[in-house]
Parts: sequence; structure tokens; C-alpha cells
Amino acid sequence: MAGMNAAARFYSVFPAGDFGVPFAPPDVDSVGLIPDRGEMTSWTPLELAVKPGEWEGPLADYVNSNLTIRLCSRRLKDLLDGLRSEDDNVQWLPAYVTDLGGNREEYFVLHFPAPPDVLNLEPGETIYDDESGVLIRPCVSRRKATNRRLFNIPGLYTATIVHETIKQALEAAGIQGIECSPIRTR
Repeated sequence: MAGMNAAARFYSVFPAGDFGVPFAPPDVDSVGLIPDRGEMTSWTPLELAVKPGEWEGPLADYVNSNLTIRLCSRRLKDLLDGLRSEDDNVQWLPAYVTDLGGNREEYFVLHFPAPPDVLNLEPGETIYDDESGVLIRPCVSRRKATNRRLFNIPGLYTATIVHETIKQALEAAGIQGIECSPIRTR
């Protein structure tokens, strides 16, 4: 979708709120489960379950789990699919979450096979730790992100970056389990 407003803002969307946290079985290793980049050609749907105790509660649309993944309800998936641009490369991987009542619902892991080059790398904009190389403060380049609405930035793990029009749509739809934080954009 060309011609997006040059003053557009982007937001980091991440799981938040007092909702149930499903856990994968102990034999599922979150490290390397989904690569930072590359299409997933072989995938066995994940099975997660909310456990009684500290982490119990209703399920949200954007779900925290014990894995480093972006776990989305069908409702959130459908909304994001309808609003993303043709340039946004996403892959939806099936997963199932069972709540405390034994209800099993289909969810989807949002994967970005090809993270776009959207960071503003001018001095002082995007900041990495000199010693570890860890991303400390991203800055999205408006020029590089012109036709983007939904993407990730490697190093932000479970955060998803959305254009302000998607943020507004998430809020209008009452999507549960999200918190939005503005991303520096220049």
C-alpha cells in the first residue's frame, strides 16, 4: 500500500495484561524453535496448556507463553492479515492452547520469514550495546518502512511492530492482551 503518510508512527505491540499464560511441554525447546529468518517448511503444531496457579486466567488475543513466540488468536490473525500491506511477509504457524476448563482453541504463531531492513542506522538513532551487540533502542526509518504495516525487528523477540493504522484498528476491535509502545521513528 503505497503513499502512507510520511509522518506515520510505528508501535511495538507486545503481550500484556492479567491473562492466562500457556506452557509448552518441557521437551519443547524455545531456543531455535523458530529461526530469526527463513520460511518454516516443516512445522508440527504446538500444543500449549494453561496451568493452575500463578499463571492461570482467561486467554487473550495476543498471548504470553513460556516460549519466545508471537502467539495470536484467530481473531487477531484475521485482523492483521486484513490490514497488512503486500510488502509485509508473514507466515502463520498453527498452535493449540488448552485452557483450565479443558477447552482447546486454535492459535497461530506469527513468524516473519524475512525481516525487512527498516532501521534508521544514522548515528545516534538506532542504538546497540557496544560489547554485546544487543539492540537497546530501535529507530524505524520512515523512508525504509514506507510500504510496511506489520513487521519485526530482530532482537525484539516477542514484540511485533505495527503501523499506527493497525494500532488504531487493534484498539477499536478491543483486542485483548496487548500493550502498545511508540517506536522511535525518523
